[in-house]
Amino acid sequence: MNGAERMEYGEKYATSGPFTAIFDNPIARVLDQSLIVGNMEQTIAMLAESTNLSYKTVLSAVKRLEEIGFVKATRKIGNAQAYRFEISSDDFQPLLQFGENFQFRRLETRNKNILDLEKKVSASIPKLRRFDMQLGNLLIELKHRDASLFDKCVKAQQNMDVGKATMFANECAQIRGLIQNNLRSRAAIEIILSTLGKFGDTKDSIRNLFPIKSVLLEFEKDSEILVGKDNKVNELVRIVNDLTSSYKEIHPSVELEESNKEAVPVYNEIDSLAEKRMKELIGTSPIPQPLKH
Repeated sequence: MNGAERMEYGEKYATSGPFTAIFDNPIARVLDQSLIVGNMEQTIAMLAESTNLSYKTVLSAVKRLEEIGFVKATRKIGNAQAYRFEISSDDFQPLLQFGENFQFRRLETRNKNILDLEKKVSASIPKLRRFDMQLGNLLIELKHRDASLFDKCVKAQQNMDVGKATMFANECAQIRGLIQNNLRSRAAIEIILSTLGKFGDTKDSIRNLFPIKSVLLEFEKDSEILVGKDNKVNELVRIVNDLTSSYKEIHPSVELEESNKEAVPVYNEIDSLAEKRMKELIGTSPIPQPLKH
């Protein structure tokens, strides 16, 4: 674990308690430690490390808790003053009980959301494979259609039939647009399936779907222009949106970027895969240009 990962882990640990979830301030972070350490003595330095706050900030929070009777100074440990949470006091007990109950309910809800996400991932994988198979069958039809139109366009050009050549060229261009869209969709499915395949090892793999969602939303616009709203990209967007929404329910405080910067490498990867497969499928034959009268 490198320095950045340690910092991220420390912050995640420090902000996972019930009081921090509700109040989100330094006093709340210190209070959360009472649920972990109980009446064990703590120094300011120890609390600073466990709360991921500065020494000065923790000292101020402890002094405030000491004023209201929730913390008591005990003895010196070396040169450091030790403190103890007054967890047995009549004033502190209700707050402590509330924190424990809140944490239990939160964990219960989180476990339920994780289970729901696991079910959605399991249901999405065969659905995505089915989409990929359907797109594969459609691709075969589109390839045959493209070859037929290309030949007809070439023959019309040879016969100097401007009207037919233009009609076939336009249809061919449209078919190749559909093929490109098909290949992009299949490349996106491949990446999504790869991401979902890692879900068993790390639930955080779902975070990688957020930039994919941004890319799919762009593809969706192109798809609607080509084939209308009833297309497979719409289905992909719905699946990915459902999975990312479920992830947000588990991690409501995590800010997940869906910026263009994150989406660019995903977009490039999908485009590169689609372009490579387009060349393998159709070769280097240029789209016939419509003739002008």
